[in-house]
Amino acid sequence: MEPNHFLGSWELDNQQSRYQLGEPPLMGTYQIVAEGDKLIFYMAWTAVNGNSHEASYAGTPDGKDYALEETAVADTVCLFFEDPLNLVSTAKRDGALILHARRTLADDLNTMTVIQSGHTEAGPYANFSVYNRLI
Repeated sequence: MEPNHFLGSWELDNQQSRYQLGEPPLMGTYQIVAEGDKLIFYMAWTAVNGNSHEASYAGTPDGKDYALEETAVADTVCLFFEDPLNLVSTAKRDGALILHARRTLADDLNTMTVIQSGHTEAGPYANFSVYNRLI
């Protein structure tokens, strides 16, 4: 695994975030931890309607597709470091790309932007989220 500056806890800056699909959450956290060769992603957020949500998944950032368990969205995930400041993931269902996410760190390593894109029946979308490092 490359040096991983992404590890840690992050807090959503919803004022800086821009969504084409849905609305940015009122608040959110994003945590990335390493367990051996795997990265584990934990997300928690409060939607604009006040409902709280959580999600998590894990993967090895080696550019290979791995089966996902217990998710209705996708059946495989692929993670890779494009370079030390860009961590990319793709999610597929039945071999078709469902989601693409690019996490990019600012040069000071304390701000992470996440661009999540995909397709809906209405067409393509991209949601742009900004997170600030907590620890």
